[in-house]
Amino acid sequence: AHADTFSFALCYKGMPIIVDLGISTYEAGGKRSWERSTNAHNTLEINYIDSSRVWGAFRVANRAAVAITHESQDEVAACHNGYRYLSVEHCRTFKRTEETFDIEDAVKALDEKKIQAVGHLHFAPEAHLTVDGQMVVVNHLIQICFGQGVSLDLEDYSYSLGFNKTTIAKRLVYKSCSLHSVFSIRVQQ
Repeated sequence: AHADTFSFALCYKGMPIIVDLGISTYEAGGKRSWERSTNAHNTLEINYIDSSRVWGAFRVANRAAVAITHESQDEVAACHNGYRYLSVEHCRTFKRTEETFDIEDAVKALDEKKIQAVGHLHFAPEAHLTVDGQMVVVNHLIQICFGQGVSLDLEDYSYSLGFNKTTIAKRLVYKSCSLHSVFSIRVQQ
């Protein structure tokens, strides 16, 4: 099991865009722990802590429980309690419109001043990324737009090509000045 609650992958016309970074090892240690962490998935991490406590090579404790709060043909919303010991609930909504695919995160906390939410999006090694203000352009075709007050940083990460085989790819780290954030994914026509 991984601490990957609400992580997602995105392909466009069979081409991977936002990816799961994969598994390069099953041997217990730092690399295995990181590949199973919330930080290594396309979701929010609260206070730099995993949403489920992963340990050893295959063990997990305090697993996040997910509850779907709304489901329709074009939208699904759910919340998880993986941060219950911090009195925090993370909710994520995926919504498809005619022009965009919107992902909305809301963090509900008893004491919001003690909470920092950081999001991660891991891109395929072949993806070409450009950051332009509050927008990331992928392969000159896909726009990922963030609202005001969100800082965007590109970092390198190790994408798994297979067992003990990795390559460097880019990931986007985003932080919002509030505990509510939305980003939209749009394909340029």
